[in-house]
Amino acid sequence: MIINLRISYLEAVKETNFIHILALITTFLLLLGMAYLSQSFDVSFDGFPVFAVIFLGGVIATWFSTENKMRYGVYYGVIVAAVYGFFYNIFFTLLIFNLVIGGMGGAIAKNEKNTIKKLLNNTFRGKYKSFFINLYKRNKRVLIASLIIFFVSVLIGSVGTYLSSLFNQYMTNSMGNYVLLVESTLRLSAIHIFMNNSSVAFYMYIYGILFGITGTIEMAYIGISLGFVFVKFPFTPFYLLPHCIFELSSYIIAVAAGFKLSITALNIIWNGLHIKRDDSIGKQVNSILSANYLKFRDSLTLFIIAIILLFIAAIIEAHVSLALGNYITGQNL
Repeated sequence: MIINLRISYLEAVKETNFIHILALITTFLLLLGMAYLSQSFDVSFDGFPVFAVIFLGGVIATWFSTENKMRYGVYYGVIVAAVYGFFYNIFFTLLIFNLVIGGMGGAIAKNEKNTIKKLLNNTFRGKYKSFFINLYKRNKRVLIASLIIFFVSVLIGSVGTYLSSLFNQYMTNSMGNYVLLVESTLRLSAIHIFMNNSSVAFYMYIYGILFGITGTIEMAYIGISLGFVFVKFPFTPFYLLPHCIFELSSYIIAVAAGFKLSITALNIIWNGLHIKRDDSIGKQVNSILSANYLKFRDSLTLFIIAIILLFIAAIIEAHVSLALGNYITGQNL
């Protein structure tokens, strides 16, 4: 009996090591690929790309394990932080970030394994429409709240230009020569634009865990700036609207996803404060996480939709917006 238990334990350890080695190899290959692309295209791969790589490693660490437990993703996050810490001496800075991101990947792999298999086998056909309708219904309030923040900010930016000379002067100084800024931005490659914008959306989402404050501030700044620019430079909408339809929609959705992530975190913390000592703590924690999983999945789904919209926006901005704006306005930026 003891020998059988020892063999089972050793097999579990070997499997865990293999899974984490596989996840680590995948992670570092992707990171090396990003480093190569960074030098080749002179673009910074931080924020969202790093999140995506560590998240993918967490998915692998849980997906291929026999037990299919979320904790494999968490363990993987700790290992990645330890490896980074060894080379760059920033272990404690990365520990919480990697633990959370790896755990998020593990949660998806644990709960969505069958759904993803159906999706890959194309047996999910016919359910897309109801999926997105239900997604909207569950998250209607956070989406509307994000939309209101944006439109109120645009209104403040446009009206403030007429009502306050101090506001006008501040915005003019802070934005500098906006026409040159628009021209230089529109001449960037699609990959530059996507990397820059996806990092903005990522911080809107991941820092949404801080009660959505960061995303609200970022969205307010974007809205106020647009309102100011549309009043001061009436021709700029012709250069911005082709891609901004997708880009602004993405930011609105990313802020809403951040709100949802904050709600999820608050629910988990609140429920965690009411754990009973006379019952199994592990079971209670699993119950709390399971009860809040749908909220977390909704937040991640909204963020993925935001990233897809940003990818579309980057292609349009790099290849369409400048030419279309010059054609409509007759200018030659």
